[in-house]
Amino acid sequence: AAGARIFDRAEVATVSPGDPHEVRLRKAAASGAETGVRATVVLYACNGYLSGLEPLTSARVMPINSFVVATEPLSDERCRSLIRDDVAVADSRFVVNYYRL
Repeated sequence: AAGARIFDRAEVATVSPGDPHEVRLRKAAASGAETGVRATVVLYACNGYLSGLEPLTSARVMPINSFVVATEPLSDERCRSLIRDDVAVADSRFVVNYYRL
């Protein structure tokens, strides 16, 4: 890992930019105890769940769910009865839904 340290499933309390960055990790949510880490590079690997840790990204990313449904193979006739022109279908409401055959 070229000298990288990975803190898997660590709950980050705060990140203070600098050289090095100061990262406060919460050891246990129940106790509220924290420990510190210094890093020259911080990689945010938390899907859409940034909780304001990095405001520029937090303002542009939101968590969404994505689901996959599989069926038995459908005949061409059945597929055409559901979606005629072999295109993906989506909506742009607040909850994003999309699907294709």
